[in-house]
Amino acid sequence: MALDVNMTSSRNILSPLLFVALLLLAAASCRQSGNIHRNGPYIEFADTVLDLGDVSLNDTLRFSFSFTNTGDAGLLLWGVQPDCGSCTKVAYPTDTIAPGQSGSIDVTFNGANKYGLGPHEFYIHVRTNTNKQYTDLLFTTYFSSL
Repeated sequence: MALDVNMTSSRNILSPLLFVALLLLAAASCRQSGNIHRNGPYIEFADTVLDLGDVSLNDTLRFSFSFTNTGDAGLLLWGVQPDCGSCTKVAYPTDTIAPGQSGSIDVTFNGANKYGLGPHEFYIHVRTNTNKQYTDLLFTTYFSSL
């Protein structure tokens, strides 16, 4: 039985090319259009860490963590809990956030008579109906004066 040399060499070239083509096809089919996450709600924060810089201990700070539901189902924030409940107050949407809609977690912080001068970190724990369920937000500050 004689082997056709031309046929064997063309198989050797076609196998890797076919493999590469299948990989490219698989990668293209996995790519999502835009930032849409499939299979439920997905919370995407603009920032999960905010550096508030140098502030006075007597200042009341007001800021927000903005987010968007980039999933394909309604997003619910089940709970938003600051680690310092006596100095940090939060307000957040309690209604369903539809896919593509945005919202914010509004924060009011007053550390007067609770902290010393220097750097500090504060966490806010966010519980949602996403696959991940929990997200931690962080804000930092440096108390430079009273």
